[in-house]
Amino acid sequence: AVKVQSLHKQSVLSDIQFKLQSNETCPGHRLVLAARSREWSCNWLNDKTELDISKYSNECAWAMINWLYTGRVGYLYKDRVKISVFKDI
Repeated sequence: AVKVQSLHKQSVLSDIQFKLQSNETCPGHRLVLAARSREWSCNWLNDKTELDISKYSNECAWAMINWLYTGRVGYLYKDRVKISVFKDI
């Protein structure tokens, strides 16, 4: 059995890419996005191959990705402004 956390930053079974502000990409998984977010539904994600999150700082984007896969934000992301992004996903 594959645990969701083990897919974090892995291309195994990846079917979407996160596009970050720094123009780097990170592999993602539509199933994880749909399960963890009200905004990214299965229907909305169906034809997407890239999820552009470049409007957020890299620090915030990595915190978001980490939270999606682990349920944790991390020690660098204590700033309430940055954390408030999560209430919208």
